[in-house]
Amino acid sequence: MKNYLTLFPVSLSVLCLSLAFGSVILWMPTNLEAAIVWNLAIMMAPALALLAEWQMARERQFQLTTVVTLIAIVNTSIVLGSRLGAWSGADWVRALGGQGLPDLPGKTVMGGLVLAILVYIALKRLWKLPAALADVLAIGLPLAAVSGRVGCLVAGCCYGIPTNSNWGISYGPGTPAYEHQVAAGILHEGAASTTFLYPIQLILIGGNFLIFLIMWGLRNKVSRPGALAFLGLGLLTFQRFGIEFFRDVATNRGSFGVMLGGLKTGQWVMLAIALCSLAGFAWLYFTQPVNKRPDQPTQLPVGTAPQAYVLGGIILGGFLLRDVLTLDEAMVILISCLPAMVLLGRSLWRDYHAGRTVFAPASLLSISAILLIANPIDTIPAKPSSMEWKRWVDVGAGATLGNYEDISRDCDGNVVERYKVNTRSGGGEVNANWQRGFTRLRVGVRGAFGVVSTDENIYTDNNYRYSALGLQTEASGKFMGLSIGLYHLHQSFPAKVGNDVFPTNQFLPSGTLRIGRADRYSVDFRLYDEPGLGLVAEPPFSMGLINWGFNDLSGQSLVRAGFAVTSASESSLHLFGRFPIGKTGLSGNVTFYLGNATMFNAGLRYRFKEK
Repeated sequence: MKNYLTLFPVSLSVLCLSLAFGSVILWMPTNLEAAIVWNLAIMMAPALALLAEWQMARERQFQLTTVVTLIAIVNTSIVLGSRLGAWSGADWVRALGGQGLPDLPGKTVMGGLVLAILVYIALKRLWKLPAALADVLAIGLPLAAVSGRVGCLVAGCCYGIPTNSNWGISYGPGTPAYEHQVAAGILHEGAASTTFLYPIQLILIGGNFLIFLIMWGLRNKVSRPGALAFLGLGLLTFQRFGIEFFRDVATNRGSFGVMLGGLKTGQWVMLAIALCSLAGFAWLYFTQPVNKRPDQPTQLPVGTAPQAYVLGGIILGGFLLRDVLTLDEAMVILISCLPAMVLLGRSLWRDYHAGRTVFAPASLLSISAILLIANPIDTIPAKPSSMEWKRWVDVGAGATLGNYEDISRDCDGNVVERYKVNTRSGGGEVNANWQRGFTRLRVGVRGAFGVVSTDENIYTDNNYRYSALGLQTEASGKFMGLSIGLYHLHQSFPAKVGNDVFPTNQFLPSGTLRIGRADRYSVDFRLYDEPGLGLVAEPPFSMGLINWGFNDLSGQSLVRAGFAVTSASESSLHLFGRFPIGKTGLSGNVTFYLGNATMFNAGLRYRFKEK
């Protein structure tokens, strides 16, 4: 199984390469299809890179939370730098002079690469990061570039200069290449396609894929810390230096396209980075001693709070520049930062139970989550909402099956004992709803029952049957929602557990606080009120870093991602999805808890006709 996981990034790269050639040879996409493929290819880039980086981090036994956070910071820097690098001198004067941000000037990955290098150097010095960590971050760069250039190939951007050879490619009306040749007088209006152009996108796809294969094959052979990063960066920038000779100057943005001494400014920058990187690789490879692999996981010398501060700060920077970001760029930032935010949230929760102060970084992380989701979702047009009150009743039922891990720790935080706790539960609810526009009121009753038990140790309070019955009310507005409830919990323990075999009865509160738009994006905090089915035994609390409503005011479409607290000191990744089933009034929902809990929840809800 391990060998298959190792080859997984390579297999996906081959798939991307095949799609690239197929899209040109077998498929001539329309403008809309090209735009969709381009956006998907750009959004796939950080996901493909993360697969390779995650695998290498596991092989190097690095602390994954810090690695994923650094990946998010570097990727966000590439996105922002790509935009900033495309600004001209006049654009900078306008922005710094307080006259507002410039109109979308395009983007250049050269600017993103420069900013990412500067940000990483600063963090390396500030956090005293090991040089070997750069190898992990660099392994995914060529893989991301493969996916990105697939989008460029299909969309007809970043094209080459004209060529008389038969192996050139041409583009039809509506593409950037076609529009440029019409404006330059090379084509007449109404021409079927452009002249033949150097297929530099295909060359970059093949070159980036080859660089990735070289780095992937050498990752266990080049063991000098940092040498692999120098090699990859040198090859990438030297390739970009060479390809610029065949790239149409009209596709260069900002100062990087200005000619200086017979070369573009961007070529001088790429050549300088390439020579320095390859010299660094040669120096490390031939002069530095071989680094032995650690036998124990490498604990990186930086705490959770500093990581949350830096990640939150760079997300804030992206939000301030949101007017010059497109949907695909905002989604790249979202995809890159989401895993880091979930892992940082888990780490902050553990720090809290260890007695550390986490209010400031946790607050910044929560605010950042709202801003992170605001960028892409704000590009979705809002549906007009009715100003008439609508009334309906819905009923729902569901069940949960799985287990979670309960860990006992001593005063120093050391693990004393672990319990595998199995849980099985089911239940239902009935709600009356009133809605007008974004205002929604709900009153309902819900009930649940279940069994909680342990396999290893029956002498714990994790063995009981329970039933719960509660009342829930909700008031929801455009940017905030609040639900409050009270329920009665009855627990009956088997005679084997302790001396107290009497059943227990207690009244406990439940509720949800939502911040953000329910139909687009929000963050929520839930206490005994899971979105699929409330009143379950575990988890008692969860936080949804992302609630994506798909512009659906009815609440039948929702994706939620965050973490859930499964015991006093442990948490797990939480994923939830709700979807309508045609126009039948039915909707389904599924929930996964992954990590220290492995549980699955599924349910159905029926909405009676509105009045």
